[in-house]
Amino acid sequence: MTAKKTETEILDPVPSTYTMADGFVVSIEPLKTRQFFRLVRIFTQGASIAASGGDISSIFSGNGEAVGSQLIGLAIVAIPEAEDASLDFLRSMVAPADLRTGTRLSQEDEDHNDREWARVDAALFNPSPVDTLGLIKVIIQRERDSLASLGKQLVETLQATANQAAPPNASNENSTN
Repeated sequence: MTAKKTETEILDPVPSTYTMADGFVVSIEPLKTRQFFRLVRIFTQGASIAASGGDISSIFSGNGEAVGSQLIGLAIVAIPEAEDASLDFLRSMVAPADLRTGTRLSQEDEDHNDREWARVDAALFNPSPVDTLGLIKVIIQRERDSLASLGKQLVETLQATANQAAPPNASNENSTN
């Protein structure tokens, strides 16, 4: 018998949690500015931009699914040369799934949350390769549409900047003399 999907699973098929190899469950946080910069750092420190032929516009062409697939592949290539940046990114994108919330937490709840954050720190200090790749995959799949949009905006901005910085060509200079 197949379990019935919840409305959230139907509307958002990419999971919002990830179960680490040791059974510890983390929540995947939404991508914001600092996390986006950490992700970009992975690609600029690692070999992924070189692997793409140096043309980042090709990475961001297509729909969110195509961009997500490209980014997952590039992240895998980049991780060995951007180890610290990769782990910083992962740490910034997850939180304990079992955090206790409320306006006034008891000391027991605060201690519980401290223990949960310590588990996240321990799990992501030197995670298993399965967890590293699994988290990268889930995060990029979850954020692929945002990443595709941001990437296209980045490419447009870089192209506009390059066009403005380019010296006038010789034919234009001759026509004004």
